Amino acid sequence: MADNRSFLKESTQDKSGARFRIILSAAGIIVNVALAYLMNKLNLGFFLDTIGTITVSAIGVQLLIYG
Repeated sequence: MADNRSFLKESTQDKSGARFRIILSAAGIIVNVALAYLMNKLNLGFFLDTIGTITVSAIGVQLLIYG
């Protein structure tokens, strides 16, 4: 039978990374919705609701490369 201690140690380290990814994703969604709402209320023709997605993608890639 395999030793499960190393698996448990890795899974607790992965939890903090998973939490950060969830928080980062939620922040991107909030930014998207907020900017879409703002542009709709101001009756502007700009589609700024993708800025959250672009920002989260850029931060995620930077953390993946340098992190």
